[in-house]
Amino acid sequence: LPQFFTMPVRVRITAQDVITNTTLFNNQKEQAWILPFSQTVTKVEFDPDNWLLKDIVATTKISDQELIPAGFSLSQNYPNPFNPSTTIFYQIPVATAQSAAEVHVSLKVFDLVGREVATLVDENKQPGTYKAEFNAGNASTSSGIYFYTLNAGEFVQTRKMILIK
Repeated sequence: LPQFFTMPVRVRITAQDVITNTTLFNNQKEQAWILPFSQTVTKVEFDPDNWLLKDIVATTKISDQELIPAGFSLSQNYPNPFNPSTTIFYQIPVATAQSAAEVHVSLKVFDLVGREVATLVDENKQPGTYKAEFNAGNASTSSGIYFYTLNAGEFVQTRKMILIK
């Protein structure tokens, strides 16, 4: 991963009474630009419109209904590989005529031979987006491949994760 952000930066340069707007692309770790001007430069503004360092002056209200997922999902854990902990995100959808408002959710971690290592979630959940933390810092877990399974109503999904100690 790069140790810097690659994004275009707008620059406004004033040379006497002439204003020049340009965009610089920072796509290398160390980079320089030469911008020749025939007049004396009197002012240089990086990000003159505050697109990068923008103050929030207003927010838009989002209804709770818009935040409820349309379907079940189980995301890949992050980070993966991990040591000693990782985060797992999952989504429970809005209730339908055939399903209740709450659904029983079970999120469990298993080792390579199918033994249960941990139960992260075992409760009824309302529709929404959730996260669970798996900490493998105890002595009973060793480096290797593990699986985590989400059971929610009729939905079942399993994903693989790798622990490196």
